[in-house]
Order: sequence, then structure tokens, then C-alpha cells
Amino acid sequence: MPFVKIAQILASTFLILVVLIQPALAQTSIGFENPEDTTNILEYRLPDWGYRTWDLGFDLSGNGGDAYRGDINSTAYNRFRTGLNSRFNLYRESESRTYKLFVDGTGNYDKAHQSGYSQESSGHQLNGRFLLGGNWTRFLGDGPFSLRAVGNTFQTYSESIQEKRIDQTIEEIRQFQRTNNYYASLGAGVGRIRDVTPLIRAQRLSERLTALGREQLAPGQVREIARVLATEQGYRAVFDRPDRSFWRDVLEPMLDPDQPLSPYEVFYLRDIMEEDVGPRGEGFEIRASVFYSDHRQGVTSEYNRSIARGSALDLRWVRNLTFDHQLTLSADADYSRASRSVSSSDYVTGGIDFAHLWTIADRYRWDTSLGLNGAYEELASDDERRIQRNLETALQSVFTIFIENNLSLNLRVRGSNSQEYSDYVYLGYNERYYRRWNWSYGIGLEYFLDRFLY
Repeated sequence: MPFVKIAQILASTFLILVVLIQPALAQTSIGFENPEDTTNILEYRLPDWGYRTWDLGFDLSGNGGDAYRGDINSTAYNRFRTGLNSRFNLYRESESRTYKLFVDGTGNYDKAHQSGYSQESSGHQLNGRFLLGGNWTRFLGDGPFSLRAVGNTFQTYSESIQEKRIDQTIEEIRQFQRTNNYYASLGAGVGRIRDVTPLIRAQRLSERLTALGREQLAPGQVREIARVLATEQGYRAVFDRPDRSFWRDVLEPMLDPDQPLSPYEVFYLRDIMEEDVGPRGEGFEIRASVFYSDHRQGVTSEYNRSIARGSALDLRWVRNLTFDHQLTLSADADYSRASRSVSSSDYVTGGIDFAHLWTIADRYRWDTSLGLNGAYEELASDDERRIQRNLETALQSVFTIFIENNLSLNLRVRGSNSQEYSDYVYLGYNERYYRRWNWSYGIGLEYFLDRFLY
């Protein structure tokens, strides 16, 4: 019965798509001249680029006041605040290696005093946060083998000291809190998946040039423009006016000095960044890794501590059959063991997912996926033992459409079958088994009735 309902929803969605897509295709799509030729996708290589930013911020403020009842001063207060923050980012990418480093620190100090009649209170609050992390991937020679390291630490500290006096009675309240998190992972892999989304967009730029009556770009020019499009993140991180610098570097190399682009043509070409081509990749990769994490939280030196260690195996294959169709197959298996002060647990997860992406037209995209995911958890403590197994199969279809500047539509359909088995031992014995069928659908619609610039 659930499958029947899911099939009915999928069939209804398909009919809606047919009705919506046909007039839209005829009106807005210019598509690809030769979508079956994926040579450029296979020959595309990552650019050698990167960026670095370092920001420092400081804030100082205060306020105070006095209140009078008649000519008598009844209450007085003052408050002082200051804060300091700094952020550093470093990113480099190329065919041979990719690495990222980020540092983020924030500190705030707040002091206040208030007095009136027979009462008086004063105190301060101190809060700090520090984040350090990064990742590094190195490809060995020109071969398919690579090494990868990931690490980060996140630490916070807060203290609050308040003193209150009522007549001759003095009360002091002290609160401290500290959190330390550490994570490290080492892995090795075979193969590589490149992000070819910039190449898809560069090809769309070439097609739009043709639609404007200009000469189409050669395959080599498409790849060069794709390498500039791949660095958009850096322009937005470094420049105050990123679009000006970014599109100058994208368009100038392909311009004919005797035939400059009109403002309309520039805006028309820039519109490729609004097309929902989806995340596009190309390649195959298998990666194995081990990891360790340490979480500590508590007051001063008295911590609640949780340590986890484990291993992971990931497989991913992405293939663009054409410029419009992409297939993705991914599988993963993870094992971790966590130790806490009063309990320990073993956790195993695994899954396999198959997905199809279809860019039907310039702004029409249909994603369909079928996945199988399972989990096994065993938890043990002094008075409890629990075993839990989960298995879920899910089918999902999402269609998004944006008809130029008038209509935005999103259709979602999902069906799943999940099974859960639990075995509890807590001062006795209890066994439970669940089986669930779930389905969901959604329609999101936004119509822009009027847009006018005076």
C-alpha cells in the first residue's frame, strides 16, 4: 500500500512536470549545442590558485546614569564593555595539493556596578572562544594516490563573578565553564573527483555568446574561463567589489577589442551564475581514514570527558553522461568507539546511494536518488546494556524550476521504509521491533507579481 501511494505521488509529479516544462522549454532554454560531447569535462584540470585574509576587530562601549527622587540620589549605575576578535583564512588549491587553514578568536569583557539605598552590586563577565582548524591533501606524483590530514580544536571559556550587598550581608556568586574539543584524522586514497561545475558554467557562457550572435568559444578557451570561474570564492573573500574584478578577468580574455560587449550582453552572460546546474563532479575515489576526537566540558579542572576513535571507508563515483545528465554512486562504512566516564558505546554505520541529476533546461533541474542506510549501536554502562539496529531505504525526487524573473517553483517527493530493532537490558529484559513506512511531498511556489524601477 505505501508503495502504491508513493507511485501515485510520483506519477502526479511527473504530469505536473510535463505541463510546466513544455512551454518553459520553448520560451527560455537555449541548452547545449552538443551536450553529448564531454571531452572538455574529462580534460579539465584545476587551476593553481588561493587566497589569504586576516581581519582584526575591536569594540569598546559603556553607559551609566543616576536616578533622583526629588533632590536625593536614589540609584546610580555604570557599565563598561570591550571586545576583541580576529579571523585568519588561508586556502590553496591545485592539481597536486589542496590545503586550508583557519583561525578564529573572540574575547569579550563586561563589567558593571549598581548602587542605591542599602543595596549594592558589582561584577564582571569574561567570555572567550578560540577555533583552529584545517585540512591538507597531497597527490603523490602524477599518480592516483593521495594522502589527507584533517584537524581542528575548539575551545571556550567563560566566567562570571557577581557580588551583592544588602545592608551588612554580602553574597558572592562565582561561575566558571570551560569546553575543549579536539579532532584529528589521517587517511589515504586512490583516485580523484574534480569539481567540474565551473566547466559546465563556462560552456553555458559559450552557448550564450552564440545566442547573442557572437562566435562560440573554442574548447581551450572554455577550459581557461572555467579556471577563472573556479576562483570566484577567492574574489568574494578578498575584494570589496568582487563582481567588478571577477567578471573583468572572466570576460576580458575572450573579448574582441573592436566588438565590445554592451551592458545588456554583460548582464546576460553573468546570468550563468544563476542557473541551477547543480554540484557537478567527475571521477572516482576510494578513501580510508582513521580518526580521534576528545571532548571535555566542565568547571575549571573538573571535566566530563568523552573520547572517540574509529575508522572510515568511503567510495564515490561521479560520471557526466552528457552536459545535462550526471550519475553518482556513493558508499561508506564507519566504525567508532566512544568512551565516557560512566559508559561506552560502539557505533557502526554504512550506506549506499545512487543519484541522478538532470538539468532539463537553463533553470530546470530534477534530482532523483535511491539510498540504503544502516546503523548498529551497542551501549554499555554499569546498569544498562542496549543494542539497536536500524535499516532505512529511501526514494526521493526533487524538481526545481525558475522561469526567468516571474516564477520560482519547487516540488519534492520522498518515500522511505525503515526497520528498527532494539534490545534493552535495564534491571530486566525488553526487546522491541519497529517497521515504518513514511512518505512526504511538498510544493513551494513564489510568483513575482510586480517589479519596477522608477
